Amino acid sequence: MNNPTAANSHGFVPELEGLRGVAILLVLVSHFGLGPASLDFVSHLGLGHIGVRLFFVLSGFLITSVLLLDLDKASTWGISPSKVFYKFYASRTLRIFPIYYLTIILLYLIDFQGFRDVSGWHFAYLSNLDGVRYITTDAGTILRHPSTAHFWSLAIEEQFYLLYPLLAVLLTRHTLFWVLCAAVAAAPAWRIFCIFILDPSYPHTGLMLLPGVMDSLCLGALAALYQRGSLPVRQPMKKYIRTACTCCAIVASGLLVLYWQDTAVRLYLALFDSVLALICATVVILLVNLPGASRGSHFLRARNLRLIGRISYGLYIYHAFATHILSWLLLQVNMELQRETMLYTGLLYLMAFSLAYVSWHLIERPLLAFKPYVVSRLMTSKSVPPGKGTTQATGPQ
Repeated sequence: MNNPTAANSHGFVPELEGLRGVAILLVLVSHFGLGPASLDFVSHLGLGHIGVRLFFVLSGFLITSVLLLDLDKASTWGISPSKVFYKFYASRTLRIFPIYYLTIILLYLIDFQGFRDVSGWHFAYLSNLDGVRYITTDAGTILRHPSTAHFWSLAIEEQFYLLYPLLAVLLTRHTLFWVLCAAVAAAPAWRIFCIFILDPSYPHTGLMLLPGVMDSLCLGALAALYQRGSLPVRQPMKKYIRTACTCCAIVASGLLVLYWQDTAVRLYLALFDSVLALICATVVILLVNLPGASRGSHFLRARNLRLIGRISYGLYIYHAFATHILSWLLLQVNMELQRETMLYTGLLYLMAFSLAYVSWHLIERPLLAFKPYVVSRLMTSKSVPPGKGTTQATGPQ
């Protein structure tokens, strides 16, 4: 059986909150850099790509953990599975929609950089489709709206949220396991098709559509099935996890070498994400089952890193606007700062963290205070023991 002490009494794993902090820091370093021109190479290491894939794996793990926990409680307490479905979407709406729609409504009202021309895609959570359409048409040289280009990953997650909970509620766990495995196998095949056949002029096209990232999302979901003891394979598996992670790291290193070879870059793009997602899912399993057992766990439990993980959603949404806000503020005080300096880059980070921190305390956290009420209204039954009608998140939502 899995380690029963892997999480606290509420099912919360502090290390996963810290891991979200690591993911958003990778994205920020990729977009902001580290300041001096001598460190420009850091922005070209693909750290943002790794951070986004880590977010996908964590999302698959966390929402599957929540759904499985709620389905188990619904079965025990005689609650209709449909209530699990409704509760999931109510919780997601409280967490995701407010600051996302607040941002795009504001951008629409001021028509920031011609945002109204692309606003329909963002309102419908189809940002990734707009990105593919534009990039494919123009060979990927210019983005129509660079400040919201990063919304493509939010669109993919929302598309996944629309489809996956229905499968989790309707399918048996044995069937769900095989569906997830099929999706994991199909993702690199889809990327190979897009990169070599559908759109050879721009190999990233296959990476911006939902089928192309299903391995990351579904490997996270499979990690949650494993953690809940719902995989149709026998324990113990723990002794194989470190070996699998080591093998994946070796393969990833080989693919990274291929990245520098022009003739193999497409193969790298098609296969690297699957290996990366497998490594991330393995790390998640290790952190959940062996809490506090390594230096890595202690690092991820650090208070400041967990705070960054807690506000990571706002950081991801707002960080692309930090440059514009900082430029406007400098203009108001008639001050000029040279870019690619430690001071300018530090101010970018400060601006992004300030926006996210204020958003968390003034908007996100107050709205999340309604979550227990929503849960208690949806996840209750006459047979539910008093005070047992709520479920706790398995990690930072």
